[in-house]
Amino acid sequence: MNYIILGSGSKGNSTIIGSRDSFLIIDAGIGIREFKNKLRKHGYEFKDINAVLITHNHSDHTKAIKYLPVEVIYGDSAIEEVEVNNQLKPFEKRIINGFEITPLPLSHDSENCFGFVIEKNGEKLIYVTDTGYINYKLKPYLDNGDYYIMESNYDVKMLINSSRPGYLKNRILSDNGHLSNDMASEYLCELIGDKTKEIIFAHISEEVNTNEKVIKTFKEVANLNNVKIDNIKLKVADQKIETCGGRDYEETHITN
Repeated sequence: MNYIILGSGSKGNSTIIGSRDSFLIIDAGIGIREFKNKLRKHGYEFKDINAVLITHNHSDHTKAIKYLPVEVIYGDSAIEEVEVNNQLKPFEKRIINGFEITPLPLSHDSENCFGFVIEKNGEKLIYVTDTGYINYKLKPYLDNGDYYIMESNYDVKMLINSSRPGYLKNRILSDNGHLSNDMASEYLCELIGDKTKEIIFAHISEEVNTNEKVIKTFKEVANLNNVKIDNIKLKVADQKIETCGGRDYEETHITN
């Protein structure tokens, strides 16, 4: 399995999950021109998309779905573009393009936000963004993944000291907001295991976070919890530049 994060952040989100014989996309929240160009750069064509999983109905996750045929869009029934046969339900597994998909309910200020467990060929990728916390009943689904794409949205001190209005700070800090660096690190230290190969920190705020703080916080939390991370690749997803990886990425994709 491999991944290509085309864009991650408040301005737009989209990720390709691929294998040697198929692919699907999580969210289509970037502009259509950028979307097509980045797909082509990595050996895909827009016309070949036949499965897009939508996490929730905020515009930074749905911007480009109006250009897609409705039969390829999968998500919660609250998303009007999702047809009945493509509606996803929490904890109900679906096979889509040869991938086993398990939608997981997250806590965000949108109607029914999903994270995803994606499995194929003995590997498991965990995709969790846009949530104020992770309910512990999800832990059995999230344990010991091969790859984690995990939200680490803000540094608490930077957010509190920022010029953002109080209501926005409270929204982000709430149980229906986003994960801080500290929270994401604590969750990951509980979840990762001997299979874990890569962690990609995603949905990073450009205003109240930095890549350096994300990695520093995780290493500090791992050290405090005696969690060994020496053999795990750590990456930070970018809003503009693609972040790629996975077991067979180099063998199956073209990059410019």
